[in-house]
Amino acid sequence: MGLRVQSKSARPKRILMTTDTVGGVWSYSIDLARHLCRQGSNVLLAAMGRRATDSQRNEAGAIHGLEFVDSQFPLEWMPGVTDEALAEASEWLLCLSRQFGPEVAHLNDYVHAGAGWDVPTVVVGHSCVFSWWLAVHGCEPPQEWQNYKQRVTRGIQAASAVAAPSQSMAKSLQQLYGCDPDKLTVISNFSDLKTSPKPKRPEIFAAGRFWDVAKNLRLLEQIASDLEWPIRVAGDLTEPDQDHAVPTRVQVEGFLSRTEMAERLAESSIFVHPAKYEPFGLSVLEAARSGCALVLSDIPSLRELWDGCALFASPEDAQSWVGALQTLISSPSTRDEYGRRALERSQTFSTANAGAAYGRLYDSVIAGNSGLAINGRRTRLSA
Repeated sequence: MGLRVQSKSARPKRILMTTDTVGGVWSYSIDLARHLCRQGSNVLLAAMGRRATDSQRNEAGAIHGLEFVDSQFPLEWMPGVTDEALAEASEWLLCLSRQFGPEVAHLNDYVHAGAGWDVPTVVVGHSCVFSWWLAVHGCEPPQEWQNYKQRVTRGIQAASAVAAPSQSMAKSLQQLYGCDPDKLTVISNFSDLKTSPKPKRPEIFAAGRFWDVAKNLRLLEQIASDLEWPIRVAGDLTEPDQDHAVPTRVQVEGFLSRTEMAERLAESSIFVHPAKYEPFGLSVLEAARSGCALVLSDIPSLRELWDGCALFASPEDAQSWVGALQTLISSPSTRDEYGRRALERSQTFSTANAGAAYGRLYDSVIAGNSGLAINGRRTRLSA
């Protein structure tokens, strides 16, 4: 049994897409919506989490064919979120759908797939609490997260099709939530970040919230004094309402816009990413697009995406990071070679490739053929 491909594909003209305004899903949604609109679709982008910033509104407003609405409905992964609040958000989305009249709903969350849509639904599993907890803590979350797991499971079961940004994340969706492999496909993430070649500085760059244990950026504070080059980190220094020790060996630059990030990456020689959990890694892709040599955490998803194009080190072994970074610092030819490899690999993670894959997926669910080898990477685990 396989996907029946028509000789001419009529992409949906109206797509409702959810997003959130508090994480990387925003950049993903904006870039994909821009591509879909350029291809002739009209997209209604519905944001949750918190009200959009002026910058986010400007990004959305610059896309011809995009309608943007935002809200303060909580996200499904937020601690303490109630069934009632999520149900209100679902009803808001259904009301928008009735007004907009989409042919397909592209949901960048799980729970709202079970809201009772009258159009096909595509759920994209960017990350989840349970796979995060397993990667960071080595065990499942406490009992209070079981309700979250039930919500995610119901949403995945209700979806017409499910996509994941890597084989590693797809495997988690199968193992943790029983996602049917026959409706699960892998569509790699992408970036529209524009970079301009610049002379590289002798510095190491990283990105992420410094307090986030999954990003593991405190490891860089441990090793900074053992390296010849300075380490700079883009991202928030402290968690809201929490006090943390201020790093003294790395320079934390705070939140940077995408334009500012592009400037920093274009100038940096090495990008380092010691994460314990990373379903895809947009910052890694954008660093590769900028020609940075990559030193990455040796975890399954990053190996899957960047093997042969980066140096790898264990997220639990600080000295392995010193060795990998010193290898690049001490050898300009090695550094240039890995920067070239990363740049070349990054071209495969294009918006055009992902947009075409999502277009085929939309066609498939509309035709009732959800998840059947949409882009040649159907995911099935052996028993």
